[in-house]
Amino acid sequence: MALEKGIAELVKDFIAAGRPSSRKQSIDDRRAGYIASVVLAGETETRVSVEDIHLDGMAFRVFSPLNAQGELPPLIYYHGGCFISGEFATHDNQLRQLAFY
Repeated sequence: MALEKGIAELVKDFIAAGRPSSRKQSIDDRRAGYIASVVLAGETETRVSVEDIHLDGMAFRVFSPLNAQGELPPLIYYHGGCFISGEFATHDNQLRQLAFY
């Protein structure tokens, strides 16, 4: 399957920089690298409320703008990586930013 142009270029740059292939890394090493990259998302957005919900064995995190009133339109972010090397912590700030903006 072909990657989107921007992602393909990012992967090419990643390989050119000598970064190890995730296929050759242990899950622990992949997680550590992913967590280390979280700083690229910028400062943590604090103008949102965050609530963790557990339902039928699944974990959900709900982000809302602070002091939001009434019903808000939902945005469902589905991470297709099954959270094998990533987790809520690796996407928290991006989702906070989406909830605020």
